[in-house]
Amino acid sequence: MGRIAVGEAIGAGFGLIRREPLTFLAWCALYFLVSAAPQAIVWPQMMEIYRTAGSDPAAALATPSSLGAYQPIAILLGLALMVVAPAAIFRSVLFPDERRFFYLRLGMRELWTTVVSVVVVLAWLVGFLAFLIPILVVTFGAAAVGGAGGALFAGIVVFLGYVAAIVGSLWLLIRLSLGPVMSFAENTFRLTESWRLTKGHAWRIFLVALGLFAMVVLLEAVLFGGAFAVFASGSPNPARIFSEPGALPALMSRITVPVMLVGYAVFAVFGVWSYVMGAAAWANIYRQLKPELADTFA
Repeated sequence: MGRIAVGEAIGAGFGLIRREPLTFLAWCALYFLVSAAPQAIVWPQMMEIYRTAGSDPAAALATPSSLGAYQPIAILLGLALMVVAPAAIFRSVLFPDERRFFYLRLGMRELWTTVVSVVVVLAWLVGFLAFLIPILVVTFGAAAVGGAGGALFAGIVVFLGYVAAIVGSLWLLIRLSLGPVMSFAENTFRLTESWRLTKGHAWRIFLVALGLFAMVVLLEAVLFGGAFAVFASGSPNPARIFSEPGALPALMSRITVPVMLVGYAVFAVFGVWSYVMGAAAWANIYRQLKPELADTFA
């Protein structure tokens, strides 16, 4: 078992999209339908509420709304997508021949992937608190001493404590992060096995995560910056929507259903791309660390 090739892991998502462009577009379309369809149904009513709020807030609050009726549907669709999407990306990397239904399934592999993902997140939260609570105890003790020295010491301890809690919990998260993809590949619950598999590789896994994070943040900044520039070119300026009376309803009235759908389409592609980059990278890391097993699970 050699070292993790950081560049290969970061580029795994690009390789997957290049190999399966139609699958990527299908995933984007599914994400778009799940996120945009419920909003498109209620968008005209939402805009009417915003327009009414500018002149008669009381009437806007009294306006009957069907928004709540679609919320459960949107939540259920979102949860279903969260269950099948990671597994579909893992399947496309680990079992590329299983192309039917664009790699989308709903079975035991998806169940184990979801369960272990939830456990990993909970373990990360518990770890963060475990690192932070002793620091807070020391801080309260220093604050109880009183005086400028005690306050200064408490402030330093809090700062260092938060840094330590973040670093420690991220290290824990990295060590457990292969649990979901291992559980998918081996079709059973895998968590402590991730701890053993990532031993000696945490730093390189962190570099993969850092590289992906930088790419996602950069593209996100470009998209939001472009959207802001488009709306800033009109009236009112989005930068003044909270300082000018009636600016927010006026701005929202410019977001028609077609504009909303275009926005959702752009961010559907961005969202799926971000998901693919992360999940494909972790599936690739798994293949690098267990190459003799990643292709043999049925």
